[in-house]
Amino acid sequence: MTVRFEEALASRGIAVQLRGAERFYERAEVKQAIGLLRAAARSASPDEDPAEQVRPVLIGLGLTKEPPAGRGKTAERWESLDALARLAAEFFAAQPDARLADLAAELAVRSAIGHAPGAAGVTLASLHAAKGLEWDAVFLPCLTDGALPISYAVTTQAIEDERRLFYVGLTRARDRLFLSWAVAREPGNRGARSPSRFLADVQARPALARPRAGREGARS
Repeated sequence: MTVRFEEALASRGIAVQLRGAERFYERAEVKQAIGLLRAAARSASPDEDPAEQVRPVLIGLGLTKEPPAGRGKTAERWESLDALARLAAEFFAAQPDARLADLAAELAVRSAIGHAPGAAGVTLASLHAAKGLEWDAVFLPCLTDGALPISYAVTTQAIEDERRLFYVGLTRARDRLFLSWAVAREPGNRGARSPSRFLADVQARPALARPRAGREGARS
């Protein structure tokens, strides 16, 4: 889930710190894909459409049209490859004259930005990794049923565990808290997503989401 946010921030030159997740460009499948794209760029014909050369490489690494069900390593690998496919499509759409070598160079730049050690910037964290930490402003996106609570949380106990995790997110903000959800996974798609049922708790008890001054905690 953090991949899209990490890429969006890196593309704008905003340093990113990750907690509870592996950096996008440190993932084995991303390194492998970039290596294969660089190799393809060295042997690519000037007459070939570079945008058409990207997807076969990613398909060879396991990219499929639809994401795998559930979570885990397989889903994370698919998400990485899908992110690279979208990045490449956006890059060539914005720069029609660019070649595959230009994409490889762009990926190198974004990788360097994402790997800036100790740089001040935006912290991306899972709700589990955010426990015990605080920030002045906190954004909780993707608040849809199926994401929070996660789709496979079907028992009463599992739902309550997800609710407590939501509360952890709410209480990480010192000053400002932003909650959001989207009706579709991609812009322009027709979606059938519904806002998280937990948002009703915030509407009924707004004090749940009110940042509390004077609290002590680690900052990132």
